[in-house]
Amino acid sequence: MNEKEILARYRALRRWVERERRRLARTGGRPAQRYLRRARLVMEVDEVTFRELVQELRALTKEPS
Repeated sequence: MNEKEILARYRALRRWVERERRRLARTGGRPAQRYLRRARLVMEVDEVTFRELVQELRALTKEPS
């Protein structure tokens, strides 16, 4: 999986969290553990930080040991 695909999936995750957040606010339902875990990740890690992390991880995998 390349960097663009990973970032696209991160953006899709952010959209999913926003939709779920609106649904929970509208229905008053109890949040699932999946939502809580994903929402925490999305809130604590912004896109710029995530992009930098992906770049650093890719650089680590390219360096010879």
